[in-house]
Amino acid sequence: MTSPEQLRRQAGGPSPFDPLEPVLPELPGSCRFGDDSWDLNALRRTNSEGSLTLDLISITDPADQLLIREVVMAALNPEHPSLVDLRWRPPARRIRSIGGLYWRLRALIDELAELGARLPRADHRHALRLLDKWTHAGLSPATVRSRISTLRLLRTLDPILTGGGLTFEPWPGRSSATIVGPVMTSSNSTAPIPWELWSSLVAGAWLIVDRYSSDILSAHARRQELSSMPSSGAVRDAEVHFSDWLAAGGRIPLHTGFEHRGVAGVRGDVNNNLLARLAGIHPNCLRSKHRIFKPEIAAAVAGVADDPRAVRSRRSHRACSDNAGRSGVGE
Repeated sequence: MTSPEQLRRQAGGPSPFDPLEPVLPELPGSCRFGDDSWDLNALRRTNSEGSLTLDLISITDPADQLLIREVVMAALNPEHPSLVDLRWRPPARRIRSIGGLYWRLRALIDELAELGARLPRADHRHALRLLDKWTHAGLSPATVRSRISTLRLLRTLDPILTGGGLTFEPWPGRSSATIVGPVMTSSNSTAPIPWELWSSLVAGAWLIVDRYSSDILSAHARRQELSSMPSSGAVRDAEVHFSDWLAAGGRIPLHTGFEHRGVAGVRGDVNNNLLARLAGIHPNCLRSKHRIFKPEIAAAVAGVADDPRAVRSRRSHRACSDNAGRSGVGE
């Protein structure tokens, strides 16, 4: 841990933050301002945010180290008494925001050193040279805007930084977006998908709309009607319910062979569950091993669906449909 005397000697004056001051005041046992490393993992809200520990002792220059300590401390504690008179919008108190700020500060200090400048003696010329370097280095516009915001943060916090920040306002009256300029592309960089690949998709979609949409809408409406009906129908007088339904034009539904809810019935066999729902009887009335099995209903179903070509041979969907029309059997 860096002692109070060491911090004062590094800065040439008192820091607005005490070395024993907790970095995260709301957290018992939080790391302190003078610690060599700051564990900020308490800021994590989700596991996807990763971890964040700031290795401050790795910053060898004492003045640079204190500058980064104070800026990050201010971002983490925007309501600190030393900051109440500042008009500023602090970064979000999140792992990604604070970690990004820390690394941008370190990069900015190194870039200024390459230009032969140090805070607080950097001026407008250095800011322009930094911008020129960023724009010609292939950095994305979002990255350049974030670095400009970091420069401006050093200007905002200049009154409370022990060694000083920026003594001038970089690009006054202009937003970061206008400084970077609009991002425009002349054309779509993604190659178009060849017609041979997606023509079949368009043809299939049009087939559904043009030929099958009425059937799909009709089936959906019927499914909505069935969902409002009780799943467990009558047991007493089930034979009467079934006879009345059959006499009213009821059609015996058959399995299509397509899987539904993990179960695929044998194509052409009677769909007993759907039949029970349509006829308003309990489905166990059609299960031969159940105590409420109704053999009269089973015999009636077999009598209606007794065409071997329609049910038992299961040769084709068309055969089932044609025979269903002749024997009163529906799908």
